[in-house]
Amino acid sequence: MAVYDIRVAGQIDAQWSAWLGGLTITHPHPGEAVISGEIIDQAALHGTLDRIRNLNLPIISVVRIDAEPADHTVEAIPTRQTTGGRAGREDRPTSRSAPAGRPT
Repeated sequence: MAVYDIRVAGQIDAQWSAWLGGLTITHPHPGEAVISGEIIDQAALHGTLDRIRNLNLPIISVVRIDAEPADHTVEAIPTRQTTGGRAGREDRPTSRSAPAGRPT
């Protein structure tokens, strides 16, 4: 979960807060609004941005303010070497191949 400040051009009444998932709406400058609060994940962020777009409010900026600490451990994933043809083609099933265990 992260906290975001979404700055938009235009005015939006605080009554839209519930429709925007309970985010706080403030007006720091005339002609601008800041919609802010906790957004659970990227899918929810995109949903919020879609709703703002549906209100015809031009987005000025989206700033991530706070986030949960991330585990920065990187695990190496072995890659598979391919020979000839297009890279990776041997790893992909063709559209004509039947799933394993089913008759063709």
